[in-house]
Amino acid sequence: MWNKGEPTVSIDEFPMALRVIETLMPAVLREAEAQPELGDGLQAIHFLASRGARGGMLVTMVYDRPIDEGWKIAAEGPRARLKSVMEDIRAEVYAAGDRSGTDAAAGARGDDDDEFEATSLNILGRSRGTQIVVGDACHVFERLTLRDGRTLTYRQSEGAFSNPNSFVAESTLDWLCDCAATTVRDVLGSSTGENSDAGAPSLLEMYSGNGNHTVALAKYFDRVAAVELSGVLCEAARENLARNGVDNAKVLHSPSESVARGMLRRKKRHEEGRAGKAAMAAAAGGSGDDGGSTSGAIDFDVDAYDVVLVDPPRAGLDADTLDLVSRFEVVLYISCDPRKGLLENAVGPEAAKALDGGEFEGELKGWTGLAKTHDLVRFAVFDHFPYTRHVECGACFVRRR
Repeated sequence: MWNKGEPTVSIDEFPMALRVIETLMPAVLREAEAQPELGDGLQAIHFLASRGARGGMLVTMVYDRPIDEGWKIAAEGPRARLKSVMEDIRAEVYAAGDRSGTDAAAGARGDDDDEFEATSLNILGRSRGTQIVVGDACHVFERLTLRDGRTLTYRQSEGAFSNPNSFVAESTLDWLCDCAATTVRDVLGSSTGENSDAGAPSLLEMYSGNGNHTVALAKYFDRVAAVELSGVLCEAARENLARNGVDNAKVLHSPSESVARGMLRRKKRHEEGRAGKAAMAAAAGGSGDDGGSTSGAIDFDVDAYDVVLVDPPRAGLDADTLDLVSRFEVVLYISCDPRKGLLENAVGPEAAKALDGGEFEGELKGWTGLAKTHDLVRFAVFDHFPYTRHVECGACFVRRR
């Protein structure tokens, strides 16, 4: 452990991690200490692993000095030894009867063994402007098994955001899928009328990341539009959708705030047109352009979607996105900061401050967020980060009749 640049407490074990990570941590350090080329200038070591037997492990070694082919040659031997250690751990866990970290369903799914063998164990060296791979891949594969019987496969790339706790990630997806299968259908009915071509509801997802939620939820919707700011995560989302055979979801590379503003502008124009101002559209050229679309594959009409899912940063939703979200019948909200993000978006900054300070008296006066128009009908807490103060929450809001 470090505090203000100085070492404080030495951590010799890390039992809350996957066993393969806990065992490899000291093994990697021993290899670095034995080989000056690996240990010189080493600042940090990152571990990216799947809990599955074949999903793989990526060890990233970060340096404050340049690395070159000499470093790569020096890392070849350690990679082979660490790979052997990792495989022994996997075999031990499996033999002990712990199936929580195995891919028992892999054979039934017909996965390509060669594809997963390439991710067995790889080492990545990073220094300023340089990236050297010792092995075959800079990613791992994670399988998540859901209560509805599906096993989903995700490619998790080095350097891109992915949930570090796959066990709780499964619970989060189960909760979202249950909301879609029960609450959404109860609210919207079996048919959503003109909003859906196939009679099933449609979903707009903001801050979609690598498609973690998108892949799981697409089954319950006629179509899904997923919006994500990071180009790397957009590509990962498209790959994960294809990997799982999802063909009713599209991914848009754009800031969610920009999409929200574009959809609100279009909604305003539509309402003005219905009020007898059709001449405005003609004066604008009558092209039918939505003013904010960068992809013909995604409809930017807010009325084209029945349900919205948001998974914003800790700060929560900005004003425009919150305005857009409040127009939906059903709002699914995943929050990584319940106090700052979710609470303020639910009741407004002032009411949130009063609630947080214990001054709440049970009155709606002053509430400016989703609580002004929606009821909170479902809520869940997901402890993605045990032994820390951080939790994630899931909230399902339904428009008040």
